[in-house]
Amino acid sequence: MIEPLIILAAGVAAWLAGAVWYGLLGNKWVAALGTTKAALARPPGLPSAVPFILSFVADLVMAWVLALVLHATFATGIGNAVAWAMVLWMGFVLATLATNYTYARRQPMLTLIDSGHWLFAMISAAVVLGYFG
Repeated sequence: MIEPLIILAAGVAAWLAGAVWYGLLGNKWVAALGTTKAALARPPGLPSAVPFILSFVADLVMAWVLALVLHATFATGIGNAVAWAMVLWMGFVLATLATNYTYARRQPMLTLIDSGHWLFAMISAAVVLGYFG
């Protein structure tokens, strides 16, 4: 059985990884978007809570799906969990972001930053799932 508290912990780990990632690369990310922090703020001058809530829910869903894959493949331990996270990231996250960003003519740096975030988030969730699962 997949424990909800472990999935919650994995989702929190992924969300915190995103906070660290964009905390370090936020200015480069904004530049790669071709905008400014002020233009992204809603309401003016204050960040909206909606993207943070949505990203937390997305991290919980990602942790749950990763837990399902680990359970279905009988993968145990941190090493196997991280390996699966990297395979799933490459096959689904990197492939889709690279395709979408190329068609949208986004800067390659944006692809690197955003896909790198999801790799870091997925590995963070995988470590928690592998350790406790």
